[in-house]
Amino acid sequence: MGAVVQIPDDIRQCVAFIYFDNKKTGTVELAGTGFFVSVPWKRPSGDLLHPYFVTAHHVIAGIQSHGESERVLIRLNRPAERAGLSISTLSDWVRHPTDTAVDVAVLPWGLDEVVASKIDIRFIPVSMALDSGAILQHRVGPGDDVFVAGLFVHHPGRERNIPIVRVGTLAAMNDEEICDGSPYAPLDGYLIEARSTGGLSGSPVFLHLGYTRWIDLQVKTLQVENPLYLLGLIHAHWDESNQEAGPINMGIAIVVPAQRIIDVINQEELATKRQAVEDEFWNDSQAE
Repeated sequence: MGAVVQIPDDIRQCVAFIYFDNKKTGTVELAGTGFFVSVPWKRPSGDLLHPYFVTAHHVIAGIQSHGESERVLIRLNRPAERAGLSISTLSDWVRHPTDTAVDVAVLPWGLDEVVASKIDIRFIPVSMALDSGAILQHRVGPGDDVFVAGLFVHHPGRERNIPIVRVGTLAAMNDEEICDGSPYAPLDGYLIEARSTGGLSGSPVFLHLGYTRWIDLQVKTLQVENPLYLLGLIHAHWDESNQEAGPINMGIAIVVPAQRIIDVINQEELATKRQAVEDEFWNDSQAE
Protein backbone atom coordinates (compact mmCIF):
# COMPACT_ATOMS: atom_id res chain seq x y z
CA MET A 1 0.00 0.00 0.00
CA GLY A 2 1.46 3.33 -1.05
CA ALA A 3 2.78 5.83 1.47
CA VAL A 4 0.15 8.40 0.41
CA VAL A 5 -2.64 6.18 1.73
CA GLN A 6 -3.77 6.91 5.27
CA ILE A 7 -6.48 5.03 7.12
CA PRO A 8 -9.33 7.40 8.08
CA ASP A 9 -10.17 7.52 11.78
CA ASP A 10 -13.78 6.68 10.93
CA ILE A 11 -12.65 3.25 9.75
CA ARG A 12 -11.16 2.30 13.11
CA GLN A 13 -14.07 3.89 14.96
CA CYS A 14 -16.58 1.59 13.26
CA VAL A 15 -14.92 -1.40 14.95
CA ALA A 16 -15.76 -2.89 18.37
CA PHE A 17 -14.62 -6.03 20.16
CA ILE A 18 -16.82 -8.99 21.11
CA TYR A 19 -16.56 -10.79 24.46
CA PHE A 20 -18.31 -13.70 26.18
CA ASP A 21 -18.76 -14.88 29.77
CA ASN A 22 -16.34 -17.46 31.12
CA LYS A 23 -18.16 -18.69 34.20
CA LYS A 24 -15.29 -20.96 35.21
CA THR A 25 -12.98 -18.00 35.74
CA GLY A 26 -15.66 -15.42 36.48
CA THR A 27 -14.30 -13.18 33.75
CA VAL A 28 -15.19 -12.10 30.24
CA GLU A 29 -13.02 -13.25 27.36
CA LEU A 30 -12.37 -12.01 23.86
CA ALA A 31 -14.22 -13.71 21.02
CA GLY A 32 -13.59 -11.59 17.92
CA THR A 33 -14.28 -8.35 16.10
CA GLY A 34 -17.41 -6.70 14.75
CA PHE A 35 -18.26 -3.43 13.07
CA PHE A 36 -21.17 -1.03 12.66
CA VAL A 37 -23.00 -0.43 9.40
CA SER A 38 -26.03 1.70 8.62
CA VAL A 39 -28.95 1.50 6.20
CA PRO A 40 -30.57 4.76 5.10
CA TRP A 41 -34.27 5.36 5.62
CA LYS A 42 -36.40 4.90 2.51
CA ARG A 43 -37.81 8.35 3.12
CA PRO A 44 -34.82 10.49 4.16
CA SER A 45 -35.25 12.22 7.49
CA GLY A 46 -32.24 14.15 8.68
CA ASP A 47 -29.61 11.92 10.25
CA LEU A 48 -31.93 8.98 10.97
CA LEU A 49 -30.40 5.62 10.04
CA HIS A 50 -31.04 1.95 10.68
CA PRO A 51 -27.91 0.74 12.54
CA TYR A 52 -26.53 -2.80 12.66
CA PHE A 53 -23.54 -4.52 14.22
CA VAL A 54 -21.93 -7.17 12.01
CA THR A 55 -19.50 -10.01 12.63
CA ALA A 56 -18.68 -13.48 11.33
CA HIS A 57 -21.34 -16.04 12.22
CA HIS A 58 -18.68 -18.44 13.49
CA VAL A 59 -17.80 -15.92 16.23
CA ILE A 60 -21.37 -16.11 17.57
CA ALA A 61 -21.50 -19.88 17.05
CA GLY A 62 -18.26 -20.18 19.02
CA ILE A 63 -19.81 -18.33 21.96
CA GLN A 64 -22.86 -20.57 21.76
CA SER A 65 -20.70 -23.71 21.76
CA HIS A 66 -19.27 -22.76 25.15
CA GLY A 67 -22.80 -23.14 26.51
CA GLU A 68 -22.04 -21.06 29.58
CA SER A 69 -24.14 -17.99 28.90
CA GLU A 70 -26.63 -16.53 26.46
CA ARG A 71 -24.87 -13.18 26.61
CA VAL A 72 -22.84 -11.67 23.77
CA LEU A 73 -20.92 -8.64 25.01
CA ILE A 74 -19.77 -5.77 22.81
CA ARG A 75 -17.11 -3.45 24.16
CA LEU A 76 -17.80 0.11 23.07
CA ASN A 77 -15.52 3.11 23.29
CA ARG A 78 -16.96 6.17 25.04
CA PRO A 79 -15.79 9.78 24.71
CA ALA A 80 -13.26 10.64 27.43
CA GLU A 81 -14.21 7.53 29.44
CA ARG A 82 -13.27 3.89 29.75
CA ALA A 83 -14.94 1.55 27.29
CA GLY A 84 -18.21 -0.02 28.43
CA LEU A 85 -19.98 -3.28 27.62
CA SER A 86 -23.24 -3.51 25.71
CA ILE A 87 -25.16 -6.73 26.32
CA SER A 88 -27.00 -8.73 23.66
CA THR A 89 -28.18 -12.33 23.69
CA LEU A 90 -27.53 -15.14 21.25
CA SER A 91 -31.16 -15.04 20.08
CA ASP A 92 -30.81 -11.37 19.07
CA TRP A 93 -28.42 -12.23 16.24
CA VAL A 94 -29.64 -12.90 12.71
CA ARG A 95 -27.93 -14.92 9.99
CA HIS A 96 -28.74 -15.60 6.33
CA PRO A 97 -32.28 -17.01 6.10
CA THR A 98 -31.49 -19.83 3.68
CA ASP A 99 -27.75 -20.17 3.00
CA THR A 100 -25.78 -21.64 5.92
CA ALA A 101 -22.53 -21.16 3.97
CA VAL A 102 -22.72 -17.40 4.56
CA ASP A 103 -20.47 -16.69 7.55
CA VAL A 104 -22.27 -13.49 8.59
CA ALA A 105 -24.21 -12.60 11.73
CA VAL A 106 -26.05 -9.31 12.19
CA LEU A 107 -27.34 -7.62 15.34
CA PRO A 108 -30.09 -5.01 14.85
CA TRP A 109 -28.85 -2.14 16.96
CA GLY A 110 -31.43 -0.28 19.06
CA LEU A 111 -29.57 3.00 19.29
CA ASP A 112 -31.46 6.02 20.59
CA GLU A 113 -30.08 9.56 20.75
CA VAL A 114 -29.20 9.31 24.46
CA VAL A 115 -27.14 6.15 23.99
CA ALA A 116 -25.54 7.46 20.79
CA SER A 117 -24.27 10.54 22.60
CA LYS A 118 -22.42 8.37 25.11
CA ILE A 119 -20.45 6.12 22.75
CA ASP A 120 -17.65 6.87 20.34
CA ILE A 121 -18.52 4.92 17.21
CA ARG A 122 -19.01 5.51 13.49
CA PHE A 123 -21.13 3.67 10.96
CA ILE A 124 -20.15 2.34 7.55
CA PRO A 125 -22.97 3.17 5.13
CA VAL A 126 -24.11 0.17 3.10
CA SER A 127 -23.46 2.29 0.01
CA MET A 128 -19.74 1.62 0.62
CA ALA A 129 -20.22 -2.11 -0.05
CA LEU A 130 -18.34 -3.28 -3.14
CA ASP A 131 -20.76 -4.61 -5.75
CA SER A 132 -20.46 -6.08 -9.22
CA GLY A 133 -20.98 -2.67 -10.84
CA ALA A 134 -18.04 -1.11 -9.01
CA ILE A 135 -15.89 -4.16 -9.74
CA LEU A 136 -16.48 -3.76 -13.47
CA GLN A 137 -16.25 0.02 -13.49
CA HIS A 138 -12.91 0.16 -11.67
CA ARG A 139 -11.47 -3.13 -12.94
CA VAL A 140 -11.03 -4.42 -9.40
CA GLY A 141 -8.77 -7.44 -9.22
CA PRO A 142 -5.67 -9.11 -7.79
CA GLY A 143 -3.01 -6.64 -6.72
CA ASP A 144 -5.40 -3.98 -5.45
CA ASP A 145 -4.69 -2.62 -1.97
CA VAL A 146 -6.74 -3.85 0.99
CA PHE A 147 -6.63 -3.33 4.73
CA VAL A 148 -8.24 -4.91 7.77
CA ALA A 149 -9.21 -3.13 11.01
CA GLY A 150 -9.77 -5.29 14.06
CA LEU A 151 -8.65 -6.98 17.25
CA PHE A 152 -5.10 -7.97 18.13
CA VAL A 153 -5.74 -10.29 21.07
CA HIS A 154 -2.42 -9.50 22.74
CA HIS A 155 -3.17 -5.78 22.84
CA PRO A 156 -6.92 -5.03 22.83
CA GLY A 157 -6.44 -1.88 24.93
CA ARG A 158 -6.79 -1.50 28.69
CA GLU A 159 -9.07 1.55 28.81
CA ARG A 160 -10.47 1.58 25.27
CA ASN A 161 -10.64 -0.64 22.21
CA ILE A 162 -7.47 -0.20 20.18
CA PRO A 163 -8.10 -1.72 16.74
CA ILE A 164 -5.03 -2.55 14.72
CA VAL A 165 -4.78 -2.14 10.95
CA ARG A 166 -3.20 -4.78 8.75
CA VAL A 167 -2.53 -4.03 5.10
CA GLY A 168 -2.13 -6.28 2.09
CA THR A 169 -3.39 -6.95 -1.41
CA LEU A 170 -6.31 -8.64 -3.05
CA ALA A 171 -4.96 -12.06 -4.04
CA ALA A 172 -7.93 -13.65 -5.84
CA MET A 173 -11.48 -12.75 -6.80
CA ASN A 174 -14.48 -14.87 -5.88
CA ASP A 175 -14.65 -16.57 -9.27
CA GLU A 176 -15.37 -19.95 -7.69
CA GLU A 177 -16.32 -21.25 -4.27
CA ILE A 178 -13.63 -21.90 -1.66
CA CYS A 179 -13.28 -25.20 0.20
CA ASP A 180 -11.45 -24.48 3.44
CA GLY A 181 -12.65 -27.41 5.50
CA SER A 182 -14.89 -25.24 7.69
CA PRO A 183 -18.62 -25.84 8.32
CA TYR A 184 -19.28 -22.99 5.87
CA ALA A 185 -17.51 -24.62 2.93
CA PRO A 186 -17.84 -24.40 0.04
CA LEU A 187 -18.27 -20.66 0.43
CA ASP A 188 -18.27 -17.48 -1.61
CA GLY A 189 -15.13 -15.51 -0.79
CA TYR A 190 -12.19 -13.39 -1.87
CA LEU A 191 -8.61 -14.24 -0.97
CA ILE A 192 -6.36 -11.51 0.36
CA GLU A 193 -2.65 -11.56 1.08
CA ALA A 194 -2.79 -10.26 4.64
CA ARG A 195 -2.17 -12.20 7.82
CA SER A 196 -5.32 -12.94 9.80
CA THR A 197 -5.38 -14.22 13.38
CA GLY A 198 -8.22 -15.49 15.56
CA GLY A 199 -9.10 -12.08 16.99
CA LEU A 200 -9.60 -10.65 13.50
CA SER A 201 -12.51 -12.96 12.74
CA GLY A 202 -15.45 -10.74 11.76
CA SER A 203 -13.26 -7.70 11.07
CA PRO A 204 -14.16 -5.39 8.20
CA VAL A 205 -11.92 -5.52 5.14
CA PHE A 206 -11.63 -2.46 2.93
CA LEU A 207 -10.50 -2.02 -0.64
CA HIS A 208 -8.53 1.14 -1.46
CA LEU A 209 -8.68 1.88 -5.18
CA GLY A 210 -6.01 4.56 -5.09
CA TYR A 211 -6.48 7.84 -6.91
CA THR A 212 -5.45 6.62 -10.36
CA ARG A 213 -6.24 3.34 -12.13
CA TRP A 214 -4.80 1.51 -15.14
CA ILE A 215 -7.95 0.99 -17.24
CA ASP A 216 -8.14 0.16 -20.96
CA LEU A 217 -4.38 0.64 -21.32
CA GLN A 218 -4.60 4.15 -19.88
CA VAL A 219 -3.88 5.75 -16.53
CA LYS A 220 -7.17 7.29 -15.41
CA THR A 221 -7.95 9.53 -12.45
CA LEU A 222 -10.81 8.22 -10.35
CA GLN A 223 -13.91 10.39 -10.50
CA VAL A 224 -15.04 9.49 -6.99
CA GLU A 225 -14.97 11.40 -3.72
CA ASN A 226 -13.86 8.40 -1.69
CA PRO A 227 -11.73 5.58 -3.15
CA LEU A 228 -12.66 3.23 -0.28
CA TYR A 229 -15.06 0.30 -0.51
CA LEU A 230 -16.11 -2.30 2.04
CA LEU A 231 -14.76 -5.52 0.53
CA GLY A 232 -16.28 -7.78 3.20
CA LEU A 233 -15.37 -9.40 6.52
CA ILE A 234 -12.69 -11.82 7.68
CA HIS A 235 -13.81 -15.45 7.68
CA ALA A 236 -10.58 -17.37 8.31
CA HIS A 237 -7.04 -18.04 7.15
CA TRP A 238 -4.98 -21.07 6.24
CA ASP A 239 -2.25 -22.60 8.36
CA GLU A 240 0.54 -24.78 7.03
CA SER A 241 1.39 -27.80 9.15
CA ASN A 242 4.86 -27.92 10.63
CA GLN A 243 5.77 -30.76 12.99
CA GLU A 244 8.52 -28.80 14.73
CA ALA A 245 7.08 -25.29 14.90
CA GLY A 246 3.37 -26.12 14.85
CA PRO A 247 0.85 -24.45 12.51
CA ILE A 248 2.30 -21.60 10.45
CA ASN A 249 0.05 -18.85 9.11
CA MET A 250 0.29 -18.94 5.31
CA GLY A 251 -0.58 -15.25 5.01
CA ILE A 252 -3.72 -15.80 2.94
CA ALA A 253 -7.08 -14.90 4.47
CA ILE A 254 -10.63 -15.55 3.24
CA VAL A 255 -13.02 -12.61 3.03
CA VAL A 256 -16.79 -12.99 2.92
CA PRO A 257 -17.95 -10.53 0.21
CA ALA A 258 -19.77 -7.39 1.33
CA GLN A 259 -22.74 -8.36 -0.82
CA ARG A 260 -23.35 -11.36 1.44
CA ILE A 261 -23.58 -8.93 4.37
CA ILE A 262 -26.11 -6.88 2.41
CA ASP A 263 -28.09 -10.06 1.68
CA VAL A 264 -28.44 -10.73 5.41
CA ILE A 265 -29.39 -7.13 6.21
CA ASN A 266 -31.94 -7.01 3.38
CA GLN A 267 -33.72 -10.26 4.26
CA GLU A 268 -37.46 -9.94 4.70
CA GLU A 269 -37.42 -10.14 8.51
CA LEU A 270 -35.10 -7.16 8.92
CA ALA A 271 -36.55 -5.16 6.03
CA THR A 272 -40.02 -5.52 7.55
CA LYS A 273 -38.77 -4.28 10.91
CA ARG A 274 -37.12 -1.26 9.28
CA GLN A 275 -40.35 -0.38 7.53
CA ALA A 276 -42.29 -0.71 10.79
CA VAL A 277 -39.88 1.68 12.53
CA GLU A 278 -40.29 4.26 9.76
CA ASP A 279 -44.08 3.89 9.65
CA GLU A 280 -44.33 4.41 13.40
CA PHE A 281 -42.09 7.47 13.24
CA TRP A 282 -44.09 9.14 10.46
CA ASN A 283 -47.42 8.27 12.05
CA ASP A 284 -46.27 9.81 15.34
CA SER A 285 -44.97 12.89 13.50
CA GLN A 286 -48.30 13.47 11.77
CA ALA A 287 -50.19 13.06 15.06
CA GLU A 288 -48.21 15.84 16.76
